[in-house]
Amino acid sequence: MACRRLEEEPEFRGKLKFDAGRCEVILNDRLLAPNTEATWEVLRPEFEKFFDGLYGARAYQFRRLGEPRERFRVAVEASRPVDVRSLLEEVQPA
Repeated sequence: MACRRLEEEPEFRGKLKFDAGRCEVILNDRLLAPNTEATWEVLRPEFEKFFDGLYGARAYQFRRLGEPRERFRVAVEASRPVDVRSLLEEVQPA
């Protein structure tokens, strides 16, 4: 929502545009979710279920980032550009 509000601010209108088809998910608890292959294997199906629903089945790519000393991170990129307004309309409850 903050992205949409920034895009609509008068001083940014037409100058600032976010791509909602690209994001990074960061899990902030290294004890609960260490940045390891084992964590990735457990969480991968959940990420797939979520992003299949958000962007469409297999309409994106994602990968784990970083090394074990870093927080667990996943980079996600949709196969097509997604504007913030459309994405928010898709995930808002009816």
